[in-house]
Amino acid sequence: MRIAGLITVAALAVWWPGVAEGYFADGNELFSQCSAKPADPDYASESQLCLGYVVGVIDSREFELGAELCASPKPTKAQIRDTVVHYLQNNPTQRALPAAALIVNALLQGFQCQR
Repeated sequence: MRIAGLITVAALAVWWPGVAEGYFADGNELFSQCSAKPADPDYASESQLCLGYVVGVIDSREFELGAELCASPKPTKAQIRDTVVHYLQNNPTQRALPAAALIVNALLQGFQCQR
């Protein structure tokens, strides 16, 4: 039984590299999804995947981010997505990093509190 489990884990690591690295999506994948244009055949699914991933990261890290983000009034989901896309466009060398970390960086940069 243990060998079968190890074989399954090894197969998943080869099949889905992000799992082996500890994350599901990197910035390149996120940028591709979030940059989809209405004329693209997969626009609906790609844009929804983008928005769902971004909002999911925000919801899962709300307690960490809440005190550090200054956005009044509360930004819309589209504004948040645009902030993430802008960050990814301006930081192409970071796109190999985990998408969740890049989303957090984008929000902290895009919605900085003025001191």
